[in-house]
Formats: sequence, structure tokens, C-alpha cells
Amino acid sequence: MATLVGTQTITIGTQELSLDKAWVPKYHNELKKGNTTVKRDLMATAGYATLRVSHQVQKGVRGHVVSLEIDGNRGPEATPRLAKMQVVLTCTDGEPDETALLRDLTVALCTYLPTVIDDVMESRTD
Repeated sequence: MATLVGTQTITIGTQELSLDKAWVPKYHNELKKGNTTVKRDLMATAGYATLRVSHQVQKGVRGHVVSLEIDGNRGPEATPRLAKMQVVLTCTDGEPDETALLRDLTVALCTYLPTVIDDVMESRTD
């Protein structure tokens, strides 16, 4: 798998994190296959932020999973908690038009989501 190019920093709330390659036991099988990269950094208050990017081609379908999670002891009782956002990208493998469309879909969704996130979190619908 090729190395990710581009920024390897991410800001969550007001905390800017520098993500570095890491071994995360729960992703052991994916890391062992070599189709996944995991990067993480320790947040000042919320626990570890983990970015995972996986790739797979099966039966002519190219799939990518990108997830960002924060795992740590939080809340009044400082109990283990997990907050996670995951995007699954799929398209027909080997077709440039499908790859371009998937890129456009990703940009569209990532632009749209911040405009409705408060309603989504309150379980609102039209």
C-alpha cells in the first residue's frame, strides 16, 4: 500500500493533532494484511484519536474505509467511551469515470454534512 500524501494533522474541536503511524491491537488483522494504515495521537483531554484507512478490491468492487475515532476514559465516571465517524467508499474497480464520480460524491457529502450535523445529532428529519 502506498503512503498517504498530504497533511497528517487534524484539528478536533480546538486540539490540533499530528498523526503518526501506530499499531492498534483491535486492527491487528487488517494491519497484518497490509491493506490498512493506522495513525494516532493522544489528545489533551479526550483520549487517543485514531485515523484508519483501509483498501480492498473484491469481485470487481473497489472499497475504501476511512474512520476517525476517539477512544478514552471520559465522562463523570471516567469510563471507557468511543466516538467514531466512518466513511465507506465503493465503486467499480478499474473504471476512471466511476472513480471520479466517487471523488465528487465524497467532496459533496463532506461539504454537506457540516450544514446539517446539529439536526442529525438531534435525530431531526424533514
